[in-house]
Order: sequence, then C-alpha cells, then structure tokens
Amino acid sequence: MFSGGLLTLLAEGQIIAFIIAVAAIALSFIIHEWGHAYAAVLMGDDTPRFDGRLTLNPAKHIDPIGFVLILLVGFGWAKPVMTNPSRYRHKWGDLLVSSAGIIMNLLLAILSLGLLRLVFNLSDDAAVVGMAQQVLQIVAITNVGLAIFNAIPIPPLDGSHILLNLLPKHMQFQWRQAMYSPNNTFLLFGALLLNYYVLGNPLGKLIFATYGGLARLVGF
Repeated sequence: MFSGGLLTLLAEGQIIAFIIAVAAIALSFIIHEWGHAYAAVLMGDDTPRFDGRLTLNPAKHIDPIGFVLILLVGFGWAKPVMTNPSRYRHKWGDLLVSSAGIIMNLLLAILSLGLLRLVFNLSDDAAVVGMAQQVLQIVAITNVGLAIFNAIPIPPLDGSHILLNLLPKHMQFQWRQAMYSPNNTFLLFGALLLNYYVLGNPLGKLIFATYGGLARLVGF
C-alpha cells in the first residue's frame, strides 16, 4: 500500500510520526474488516458474529505477519473476514459486503478531515492545531490509501469481488475461476512493481488526488 516501509520514518528520526502512522494503519485495518463483518451480518449472514469478528478488538482483525510486513516493506494485510454469501438476503448482498471495507475507510478519512477542519475553526493554539494536523492527516491519507488499494480488481483484493458482481452473468463463472488461481499473488506483486517502477506510480497519484478531493469536500 505504501511506497516504502514505515521503518524509514524511524531512520529519519521521526519517532512521533512513526507511532502515529502505526496506530493509523491498525485503526484502518480494524475499521475495514469490521465493515465487512457488519455488512455481512446486516445482509443475513451471522458467520462473522460466530467467528468473533463483529468487534473493534484489534486482536480479532490484525494479522501479525501482515502488520509487520507493512512496517518493513510497505505492503501487508489483515485477517480476512469469512462470510457465507449463500445466506445473504439481498441479491446485491455480496457487492455490499465486498464494498463495505472500502466504504468504511473512505468514511473514516472524511471524518478525520472533518475533525481537522473543526480544529482549525475552533482553536487558536498552534501546538494543538499542529498535533491535530499531524495525526488526522496521517489517519486520512492512510484510509484513502487502503480504500484505493483494496479497490484494485486483482484477487484476493476486494476489487476482484466487486468486479465479479458487476460483470454480466455469462462472464461471472470464468472470473470466479480466475479468482482462485494460485498465480494471483504473483500477479498482484507484479502489478505493484509495474505501478512503481514502470508506470510512474499512478496508484499513488490516484490516492493523493482522492485525498485532495475529500479535503475539498470538507472545506479545505
């Protein structure tokens, strides 16, 4: 999700920024997976509830290996929420559940920017404003980054499930088969390498463009 590991912040002596970034990533992962769990239960599937995923407890959502990797190399993951789409009450249930994590991250980004706008409007204390700006901007950009990254239509990312539900019926069977290919991990890594080293990081540009759009939405 990020162009480099967060340990570079420590190497640069930005200890507070590192701590804030780690907390922001943890919060983003938790909210993302909770969104999937809540949407699934809302659609009629209690599997996440039985699995203990309908909670904001970090231990239920954070994958230790995935979290350490995002600190080291800038790419990681959380524990996926298991669901049973056959239990959904609505024909668009799978699309809603697949999109829920992305939606929650975007909402958290908007909330963070909205709170920052409020701080700017209400506080004349430069120290307070500076700290709020550092914390809330990191939370906002982290959530935008996670939302955009997960929207990529490459399995196992959420975007592949969203695409499945938007494809015509006659194409869904072939795409569903492709989603379970053992080569998808290599395809995803290849796409990320292509993004950074060949195409000039359009993914990063899209993340910052989306962040800028949300900032303007709340009045910046």
